[in-house]
Amino acid sequence: MPKLFYLLKNVIVVPTTLLIIFFNFSQAQVFLDENQIQENYFKFEKVDHSSTDWWLEMNNANPNILTSERMFNDYFSEHQEKSLQKKIFIRWLQDARLSMTPEGNYIPHQAEVKKVQPTSNNLSETTTGTWDAIGPNYAEQTTCGSSSSLTGGFCDRVYINPYNTENLFAGYSYGGLWVSQDQGDTWILSDAEFANGTNTYANRDYYYGDIEASSLNSLVVFAATESGLLKSENGGIDWSMSPQLNRIDNPGTRPYYLAMSKYDVNVLLSTFGQEVYRSADGGNTWTLAFDNSTGGPNHTYTSQYSNNSTFGIYQRTYNFFGLEQDHNDDNVFYLGLFNSSDQPCIYKSTDSGVSFEFLVNLNMATGISLPPSLHFRTIPAQPDKFYVFGQFADGDIYHFNEDGTLVSQLLLDSYVEAGDINWLDENSVYTGFYGASSIMKSTDGGVNFIDMTSGYGGCPKYVHPDVRDIDVVGDLVLIGSDGGLALSKDAMASVGSVGREISSIDLWGFSSSPHSDIISAGCDHGPTKIRRFAGDNGWISRGGGDAGQTSVNQSNDKWIYFDHGYGIFKTELSDDNTFASTEAIQPSISLHRVTFHPNFYQTAFGVNGTKVDVTHNNFTSFETFYEFGETVNRVLLAPTDTTIFYVLLSNNKIRMSNDAGATWSIVTPSSTASSGQSNIVDIAVGDNPNHIWAAYGNWQNEAKILQSTDGGATWNNITSTNLPSTPVSQIVYQRGTDGGVYLAFAGQSGVYYKNNNLTEFQALGNGLPMLGYIRNIYAVSAKGKYRMGSSRGAWEHDLYEESTNPIADFSVSSNKSKCGLTPIQFYQNSIHSSGDATYSWTFEGGDPAISTGSNPSVTYANIGSYAVSLTITDELGNSHTKLMEDFIQVQSSVCGADDVAGKMIDLPVGQTNRPALSNVPISGNEFTITTWVKLHELQNSFAQIVSTNTPNTRFGLGFAFMNYTANSNLIFTSPDINYWETSSLNLQVEQWHYVAITYSPTEVKIYLDGQEPWVKTGNFQAVDFSQSPFYINNDIHNQGGNFHGQIDELAFYDYALSQEEIREKRHLVKNPSTENGLVTYYQINQYDADESALYEVVGGHQATVISSLINDVSPIPVATGAVARIVSVTTNGDYDFVGTDAVIEISNGVNTPNGEVVVTRLDTAPNIVPTNASALTPQYWVINNYGTNTAGFEANLKLTSTDFVTSELTSNYTLHVRPENSIDLWQEYDSANSVSSVTGEMVFTEIGNFEQYIITDAMETSIENINKEKESPVVQISPNPASDYLMVSFNEKAKGEYQLSIFDLAGKAIQLYNINMAGGSLKKIDLTDLTSGVYFLSVQQVGVEVESIQFVKK
Repeated sequence: MPKLFYLLKNVIVVPTTLLIIFFNFSQAQVFLDENQIQENYFKFEKVDHSSTDWWLEMNNANPNILTSERMFNDYFSEHQEKSLQKKIFIRWLQDARLSMTPEGNYIPHQAEVKKVQPTSNNLSETTTGTWDAIGPNYAEQTTCGSSSSLTGGFCDRVYINPYNTENLFAGYSYGGLWVSQDQGDTWILSDAEFANGTNTYANRDYYYGDIEASSLNSLVVFAATESGLLKSENGGIDWSMSPQLNRIDNPGTRPYYLAMSKYDVNVLLSTFGQEVYRSADGGNTWTLAFDNSTGGPNHTYTSQYSNNSTFGIYQRTYNFFGLEQDHNDDNVFYLGLFNSSDQPCIYKSTDSGVSFEFLVNLNMATGISLPPSLHFRTIPAQPDKFYVFGQFADGDIYHFNEDGTLVSQLLLDSYVEAGDINWLDENSVYTGFYGASSIMKSTDGGVNFIDMTSGYGGCPKYVHPDVRDIDVVGDLVLIGSDGGLALSKDAMASVGSVGREISSIDLWGFSSSPHSDIISAGCDHGPTKIRRFAGDNGWISRGGGDAGQTSVNQSNDKWIYFDHGYGIFKTELSDDNTFASTEAIQPSISLHRVTFHPNFYQTAFGVNGTKVDVTHNNFTSFETFYEFGETVNRVLLAPTDTTIFYVLLSNNKIRMSNDAGATWSIVTPSSTASSGQSNIVDIAVGDNPNHIWAAYGNWQNEAKILQSTDGGATWNNITSTNLPSTPVSQIVYQRGTDGGVYLAFAGQSGVYYKNNNLTEFQALGNGLPMLGYIRNIYAVSAKGKYRMGSSRGAWEHDLYEESTNPIADFSVSSNKSKCGLTPIQFYQNSIHSSGDATYSWTFEGGDPAISTGSNPSVTYANIGSYAVSLTITDELGNSHTKLMEDFIQVQSSVCGADDVAGKMIDLPVGQTNRPALSNVPISGNEFTITTWVKLHELQNSFAQIVSTNTPNTRFGLGFAFMNYTANSNLIFTSPDINYWETSSLNLQVEQWHYVAITYSPTEVKIYLDGQEPWVKTGNFQAVDFSQSPFYINNDIHNQGGNFHGQIDELAFYDYALSQEEIREKRHLVKNPSTENGLVTYYQINQYDADESALYEVVGGHQATVISSLINDVSPIPVATGAVARIVSVTTNGDYDFVGTDAVIEISNGVNTPNGEVVVTRLDTAPNIVPTNASALTPQYWVINNYGTNTAGFEANLKLTSTDFVTSELTSNYTLHVRPENSIDLWQEYDSANSVSSVTGEMVFTEIGNFEQYIITDAMETSIENINKEKESPVVQISPNPASDYLMVSFNEKAKGEYQLSIFDLAGKAIQLYNINMAGGSLKKIDLTDLTSGVYFLSVQQVGVEVESIQFVKK
């Protein structure tokens, strides 16, 4: 929805001689279309943590990892904030832990670099050696209908071979030089064998240096990379390393800027650190051409990461800003450098780069200090000139003659991220920006610019936000961004993403299903990508940018949890690979390596600083499982014995519990067993719960991995001599094997495997490229795949061996059935070899009783405990059976409809929880939603009471957009109306309202309290609510609009109710068995606090709602009863509202309502009773006047309550009133004018307006509470004597579970009720089965009697 951002526009003058150009643009405000992504808005809302103690400690020269982690955990235990520094710290911490002393001090080191990492020839675009790069790539092209939002990740170097424009290059910031030879149609990874890829964080420091092709032979290409200077003689498909200018021969520095001769293919220049080298033989030998070691300091530009990482970012180690050839004179080269005073200067060579002479000091010539981020180039379109660009800073334009004299100066004060001047047209200038996807273009040399894209992430000309590099040759425009590549072939008349096969995305989070091809990846500078299936279009985006950690539920892989710049969410995949739901969550735990209960998929354990927290309701709420008092690194639950837990603490100790976490013992390997090593980086547990492994970090070979087969009592060092000295990153056990474990190492060290039968670890495949870090590893036996995330995407390899020992297992959301309408969904959670497996289930007491499906659904009709068994057989014929006795517990149903409003949902101010309800079985162009709502405050723009949002259907009932001003204007959300639409309906704060909306193909009507509706006409498309759930309080526009208020009696109908129906249904509870068209009904009463489960009444669907959002007392005037409507009360006379026991008499000569009147009799007591009432009618009435006269008339009101009237004395019967929607105190109105004890009829006169009514009896005195000494009894009863029912009213102090028992005079228990009540609650007890006599109502709590009240049954 609309948020302001700034399109950059410029008016500048470009002289015709020597130019130094810095782009500037004035600001123009633009509204965004509501479908555009709001990434930028949220980015700039983040907190700056650069002054926090944990950030400062991380950036110390010698940081203490344990100290910084403790500071970090302490800070975020009190601050719910996001920042760039927070993300960087999490990344640094995960890597830095791999190399530290026992005291926690960081041990600095650099990556081991091999001369060549052996690979086979590229088998396909996404294969290197025996490893497959699995993405995220080949993503669904959902952006603008033809583009992917990410194509490879953070790309900060692009190059179009100007001598063969079919030949394109893209350098990715975390490693990966990808090459196309068909103008972007296909791409291959070309440099996997070299040590490019040590980055662990990148921002605005170009990872790949210059890429240059020869004008004399377009197949000859040089690339300046971190590993060294690479040369290709076939257009970048294959590369060889140039001698001398590489990290093997000269560690600690690298080439960066290149220039090639236009007259000799063998002559080229390259910067190398602070020196310039020249080759005259095609890069085989090099001579020093220029030494700038006495010049200015190395320039790292705006890189925001220190060297305190496992492998280091290998920042720039040079003090140059460019190296270019003159296109007019073959002997002229230009060199941009920073002198000893750190001032930018231009040096010139006139002898083909053999030597350089000073040309101009730019600061002295201009009289100001130019920004430190400079880049320049020459183009053949202006062969005797060169261009200088200021980047990452405010820029100016300076006009120079060739002798270095200043011609003119224009101050522009503009910030530019990337820019280029067309190789073939000096008047064609392009710029790109960070924080917006705009590509600006000038056709007059930079005097004026226009936006060539469609706004921020807009369509149809989509470019991923945050442009990093641009290269332009003629009409070809190649763009590198945080999200990958975009290409235009027509000078930006059109543009789209290319490189769908590229897999180089830096993964901040990674998680794989243990059973299927489902994967979730948190992409740096991008969204969370979820792979629903292997193959084209398998990956799809969820959420916005700046994705972080993520987790696939290991016991039910349809559930995925992910963190991104807009919040933390959970989403559910449907069987058809669409998303059934997405819901905001607020977990206390890290999503990094969550441990899931193998039998209850809604139960998960995770790390929260020094604690392990647990959720039992699928991440809706959390509680402390155990406080350890020191940093928790990992928690594991034994998969075959859920009473056994292991935790890794402070990277130096392991604790174990064999009683489900009640007590813990230390099982850390001794110093002797670990050869003095203490930095434990990871642990794993086997199928045998006593088999555990501990992996060690630091650069050493003494102890990489230890194994215990007795629960940690003793340990054996199983390190083999062939393992690399690199710290182990992670370990994973391959279930279904004999002790098979994988060790993953970062850098070029690869992955190794060993089982109990192998004498040493074996390398898993070959050809894995340099990886800056590893992000979670998985052994997926059912697919026969090892998977891992990394700094350059996800990788997959065949498992070393099959899992030939199958293990049957299954999971459910809960094993307790409390609603007969709701089936229990079973999910197989078994281990087996790759290939097809068969399943054989038996369900004692279930329907069906047997099944061969993988995930059967079973219904249980009768109360009891039932066994479940599963036998799994793999394709090799190996079988295993799991039997769980008394697993299913069927209890009394809680999902039947009640006859009172009962409970409600309360979302207080500040609450952001967004409960997901069920999918609603409505698919068509007509429906109705009705509900009762109370606002706690004016609502933020776009706040939604209820809504659903899928790619095909977006609909919500909520509040209007009023320039982000809080309001109470009721409106609906739909693609068919403007987002700024408003209605004529405004709700009152802190007052209950009855709201209804009807939807049809030509009009939408919204009703407030049944009055004449606000109507919006138009063409309204059909909806399908069956594909995704409705949410309460869902921020449908991602604008921070949370609904704060109360909700009750939420109902959905599959047709458009008439106005008459809406009015008649206003005060009555729904009856699912008789109401026409009622398809979904949340009465809110059907809540199970133990399971945090809210049941829907029609179909029994279960929603998870935390108990703090359920208020046990709904005060609204809604209950079972009767209703009658008279369309026209316009004349004098008697109006009998048949069936409601109400008659309205209007005398001659007085005003009438002049319209429709509806009377509802509610057969229950109201939320509160009149003050000092001793007895009151067992029902009360609500009269809604929809006529044009709402007051000023006099009427007689005749109400009948047969069993209530016992006397003819009119003064005994008093009418009490309150407004029609009110829940407040009753006001005494008047005594009856006439009474009939025979008919129970009471007449009250001079009724001036219609409201709620109830009658009290002053003569009918309740028998006093037996415990007379109690000043404030817990309950009061009415009426007493009673006939068919007894109303029990709990006072405001009553909380929790109560047991109500009725005893006769002999002390025999007649009736028993167990109820969960709260202050002010009411309970109606049916007495029809009791004979006349005296009884006692006993009120007990926790087995102790708190009240005993005598009453009489008439």
